[in-house]
Amino acid sequence: MEPADKLIGEAEECVRAGDLKGAVAAYRSYLDERPNDADAHACLGDLYARDGLEDDAVLSYENALTYEPEHFRAYVGIANVLTRKGWPHAAIVVLEAMERMRPNDPAAHDEVVRARAAIRSAD
Repeated sequence: MEPADKLIGEAEECVRAGDLKGAVAAYRSYLDERPNDADAHACLGDLYARDGLEDDAVLSYENALTYEPEHFRAYVGIANVLTRKGWPHAAIVVLEAMERMRPNDPAAHDEVVRARAAIRSAD
């Protein structure tokens, strides 16, 4: 097993143990070695979002999209942050962009429908 792979394992173990700071450190170390891993950037974004570091989360999701422009988790992560910030309409714009990039993906369509329903129920 390569050292970078060990870092991913360490990050996942930290997540399971509830050690967000340790998981963030492991993912950042991993990304130092493999900076173009979109999934790792999205995982890091999820951790930042869980910890309330929304700007860092969005930056990580944007990094994921740099390496994989159709990355589902990154779009959903950005939309979730926008919704938490009180910008659900902006979240829908992001999800609709994802849906256009992934027109044959029912999960992308479902996210847009879910977001629109959430706005209707909040009104």
